[in-house]
Amino acid sequence: MNTKLKIRTKVEDDSILSDEELAWKLHAELNTASPTLRTRSLRTKSNNLGGEGAEGAEGGEPEPTSDDLDGGDRKNRRDGKHERADTADNGGRTENSGRKRGVEKQSRGKRMGRNNATEASKKGRSKESGKMPRRSPRALETVEVRRMEEEEEEKEGHAKAAEAPAGNGDAEGESEYDYSGNSFLKLFLKGHNRATGKLLTKPEVTAQAFIFLLAGYETTANTLAYTIYMLAKHKDKEQLLLDEIDKLMRGGDVLPSAEELKDYKYLDAVLKEVLRYTGPATVIARAASKDVEIQGNRLFKGTAVHLPIYSLHLNAEYFPSPESFMPERFLESSAVFGEQNHKAFMPFGLGPRMCVAWSFALTEAKLALITLYSKFRFEHNPGHTFERTMGVTLSPTYGIEVIPIKRSVSGC
Repeated sequence: MNTKLKIRTKVEDDSILSDEELAWKLHAELNTASPTLRTRSLRTKSNNLGGEGAEGAEGGEPEPTSDDLDGGDRKNRRDGKHERADTADNGGRTENSGRKRGVEKQSRGKRMGRNNATEASKKGRSKESGKMPRRSPRALETVEVRRMEEEEEEKEGHAKAAEAPAGNGDAEGESEYDYSGNSFLKLFLKGHNRATGKLLTKPEVTAQAFIFLLAGYETTANTLAYTIYMLAKHKDKEQLLLDEIDKLMRGGDVLPSAEELKDYKYLDAVLKEVLRYTGPATVIARAASKDVEIQGNRLFKGTAVHLPIYSLHLNAEYFPSPESFMPERFLESSAVFGEQNHKAFMPFGLGPRMCVAWSFALTEAKLALITLYSKFRFEHNPGHTFERTMGVTLSPTYGIEVIPIKRSVSGC
């Protein structure tokens, strides 16, 4: 009894040991005490390895199973039973001898089976819990390094793909998208970066195509809406446009060619006046490519410069009576043409970086207006409020509401 209490106290002090190490230590010390306590040590080991779920028969301690013992343990247990039988028959004469043999066999069993038993216990518990055995810090570090290397390789692959010329071209820039004919997409694929001299990459071509689509869609739609609204509010200007369309169309429905479109002078003037009065683009942003001084103001390289187009177009110094809608400002034959500062007119910007599709946008808008006004005229809805909101472009807040009125055949 005293030995049992002493061993329990020692186990409590060894709190830094793992469950398996405590079980083996308790097993070894009990076997050195007596054959009776050796049996108790095996039960203790079974309880420690089995955890809280290990329960014995009702009313007693659980017996160790064959899975809990290695070959050395099972042999020791059989030896212990024989030793107890010999002791009972011979009156304890061989107790010391049996104890000595048990200690020697236990030491050998511990040396040979301790590592195997510990590993078996760990694997068994991991299997029961459905989890893989924990990896060592070194193994985890190796896995993390490998993961970082794979991410770096993936980033390098994306970077190389982004820098590659658009299309699957060869070293000289020939692309699988080459085809006869002309289009803006082909110009993009053949375009070169001015800074590097290389062909445009796929991301650069994609960005240019997106801007081209956005700029050619929203700005043109807003310009058409503003034009119809301004003509609906100025019936005298609308009539002059109808007269020009009727004269040049000659009652037909065939749209003019690019060359014939040059004869629509008043239509061109109407569109330019709409772009001056309420154009979709209100500001231009540029960056100084070098240090420069303009009228005493020094701009350093990289300085952002914003040109307020809207303010220039509504400045009376450049365009007299700026709040008046007068397409005649842009008719060379009119009396007011020379009074305008046409250099201040820049709805598409100026210079080499002006809107690449400015001519296309004007042509598209002219053909749309000819198609509409050859068949209809428009009245503004009196219940509609005309307001504008500045977003990506200057757009009508509530849209434009007009009432189409079909023109008579005699009027065409």
